[in-house]
Amino acid sequence: MKVNDNIILGTSGDYADFQCIKSYVERKILEEQCLDDGFSLKPKALHCWLTRVMYNLSLIHI
Repeated sequence: MKVNDNIILGTSGDYADFQCIKSYVERKILEEQCLDDGFSLKPKALHCWLTRVMYNLSLIHI
């Protein structure tokens, strides 16, 4: 999945998990575009954000 000009997202495993992650990333990208500040999300920033999101989701499902 192409996230932006700097990021391509690839996954392995369950397709439903990919769809869930894809929806979270699409919402994040939309939020970033709405800011219209001239900056785009960098790979490291997406990784940090996605790591926090997935960790918080794991706490919900314990």
